[in-house]
Amino acid sequence: AGVAAFIDTLLDRWVDADERDRFLRGLETVDEEANAAHGVAFRDASAEQQAAVLTNLDQQAAQARAERASPLPFFAVLKEWTLVGYYTSEVGATQELQWLAAPGRYDGDLPLEEVGPTWA
Repeated sequence: AGVAAFIDTLLDRWVDADERDRFLRGLETVDEEANAAHGVAFRDASAEQQAAVLTNLDQQAAQARAERASPLPFFAVLKEWTLVGYYTSEVGATQELQWLAAPGRYDGDLPLEEVGPTWA
């Protein structure tokens, strides 16, 4: 779906330097969390250890969102950008969401008695 390239583009062309630096520092915290919890870098951790680190980061992000923290922690931003990148990609929009360029049919000239009550 090209999500990594989407995030790279955001970091390179759209976000300001402070937000980019905060995001890149956040990537470092993933390794710090893995080292603190399991004594290894995130990429060297087992799948179970990685899941535990990500679950912990996700819980922190959920709490920050509930408290309306600003700025949001790294993992909340990463999840948001991942979802936006995926669902605006061709794969996400056409296969996952089953996007149709013109959904349904438009019948603009129906007798009112066939339409029934309408909402303004």
